[in-house]
Amino acid sequence: MIVANSHQNNHTFVAPVESSQVSRVVSECLQTLRLFIEPGQVTQLIALDVTEPGLRVPQCVGGYFDYDHLDLMAREAADLSGSTSAVYFTLNPLMPEALARCQNRIQRLRPNQAASDRDVQQRRWLMIDIDPSRLAGISATDSEKASAFELLEQIQVYLCSLGFGEPIIADSGNGYHLYYRIDLPTGDTLPHRILQALSTQFSTSHVTIDTSVASAAQLTKVFGTLAAKGDSTDERPHRFSRIMSIPTAASRTPRGIL
Repeated sequence: MIVANSHQNNHTFVAPVESSQVSRVVSECLQTLRLFIEPGQVTQLIALDVTEPGLRVPQCVGGYFDYDHLDLMAREAADLSGSTSAVYFTLNPLMPEALARCQNRIQRLRPNQAASDRDVQQRRWLMIDIDPSRLAGISATDSEKASAFELLEQIQVYLCSLGFGEPIIADSGNGYHLYYRIDLPTGDTLPHRILQALSTQFSTSHVTIDTSVASAAQLTKVFGTLAAKGDSTDERPHRFSRIMSIPTAASRTPRGIL
């Protein structure tokens, strides 16, 4: 079986980040970015609901970074962690000229400064978001997360049987993500259809596959940062997101198999 808690299938496993050590948070953020961002690529860093002392209402904060400044981006992500429900980056590569919107720095973003599908060069990643069902705006319980992990195992085994490549596996804090390397045009609707098909086959009343994460400009967590929906309680705590496993030899899944 292909599972995220075994040492099989050529995966390198990564230890969880320690929240008490800021340098570890920065290090894990940088590891995340280098997994998904390639040389020459531009990406967006964004936090949608930043709350800090003196701010009356939450603000959208972010900026654009190139590959040569991922270390700076990681430090900015670590600084934002804890002041927002989540810190995100754009999964697929953006047009190089998007960097001019806010170059290698962050600021309060206006609506027209956030990346959209038309800013994306191509689709390089298929993201599968497996999330326990619960009220909006709250963290998951441990048992809810365990149910999501069980579904992840089923989906991964199924996709492997179809010929999909090995995925990156991540803990989002409240659920789990699978990331498969692909190469599709920006406007291709195949990722939408894949998520719809997987949801029809695998989603339950307790755990669902999010079918809304197939846009070309999809955001995903900067893993290593805090997932902080609602208040942190004993039953529903805030947790640090993290990369769980990395394929030692990542391969693209051909369109025919997709």
